[in-house]
Amino acid sequence: MNSLNFFNINKKFIFLLMTALYSAVNAQCIAYTGQPILVGNTYCLNGNLTVGTSISIPNGATLIIQSGQLQSVDIQVNGLLDIKDGASVRSL
Repeated sequence: MNSLNFFNINKKFIFLLMTALYSAVNAQCIAYTGQPILVGNTYCLNGNLTVGTSISIPNGATLIIQSGQLQSVDIQVNGLLDIKDGASVRSL
């Protein structure tokens, strides 16, 4: 009987933990509009963006291209650049 109670509590805890982590990940995505990318932040791009300057992604930062196309003169990646299906990155 004790193991059944533990299982129910464990399922509730896992559900709450998953919900909290999902909310934290979605809440921390900053819309990318060509601004400087700062360490510790995650930026997301939905749609097309053309930047006339260089883009630098420092170590500890993330840029996620969710849809559309990012065009830039130069892109330097020391952090994480995640290009989802259907999205693209192009050099001018």
